[in-house]
Amino acid sequence: MLSRGCARSQFVRCFGLHASSGPGKPPKPVVLPTFPSDADYLFGVSPVQSALEAKKRLLCGSILVQAGIEIKEALFDRCREVDLAIVRAPKFQLDILVGNRPHQGYVLPCSPMHAPLVRNVHDLHELSSQARSTAAASPLMLCLDEVMDPMNLGALLRSAFLLSVAGVLVSARNSAPLTPTVSKASAGALELMTDSIFAVDRMDVMLEEMKRAGYWVIAAAGMEDTVSAKRMTPGVKKLEYSQLSRLPPLQKRVLVLGNEGAGLRTNVLRSCSHVTSIPMRSHSTVDSFNVSVAGALLMDRLRTTER
Repeated sequence: MLSRGCARSQFVRCFGLHASSGPGKPPKPVVLPTFPSDADYLFGVSPVQSALEAKKRLLCGSILVQAGIEIKEALFDRCREVDLAIVRAPKFQLDILVGNRPHQGYVLPCSPMHAPLVRNVHDLHELSSQARSTAAASPLMLCLDEVMDPMNLGALLRSAFLLSVAGVLVSARNSAPLTPTVSKASAGALELMTDSIFAVDRMDVMLEEMKRAGYWVIAAAGMEDTVSAKRMTPGVKKLEYSQLSRLPPLQKRVLVLGNEGAGLRTNVLRSCSHVTSIPMRSHSTVDSFNVSVAGALLMDRLRTTER
């Protein structure tokens, strides 16, 4: 397991290691520090820099930098602030660590990230109040019901961060975990909003509680769901896309998005107070927006009254 002492005691400094074998020869591997078995390997400039800025993860004493590239000055300064050893390694070793994903020459071993579980609205409000940020005053929250694709989750977190969404609820099960791939897809936004992401075990129960607490719970559904009586309860109201920017400015609201393929589960849809959809052209095969695109459009529309 990772511990706060690992950054100072377990790992050696490797500033002087070189990975070049000379012109025309394949690079030689270098001896890397030993990292904990449960470590995450953040990759890419933005995730690494954001993680060092946020200071939410436990670090493992070293940052791995591809041999031959010039270290970005801002990143070098961050490493010096937290006393990280810079380990030079050939590209193929970094490729192996991150599963051939685009690391841009930077890999940061660190502790994994998990969203805290909230069981009710009281827990949600208490944890949200502890994580005061520029987004804290926003009345808009985002709920992701079984979004499985890490690229979609990362893109949604990126949009939520840039649009100052107050918090993000994700399903405790059947949801993409908060992996380095998600961080990369979010351009590092995941690292900057760790205190605003919460896991929910029973999403339908949580949404019912949020309705009682005064939230407008707005489901983003396909066109067929907005008119399907079988999938709706009598109290669910339809909101036109054009109406979303005209909600009362201080009205608390939560946007609910569903799984990439199946959409919202019926019990979750029935727990919403409103349902909306995005107008689009009709086509037999291209019949819906990607969930991350739909989420960005709707989040922007729902925060328009805050500008």
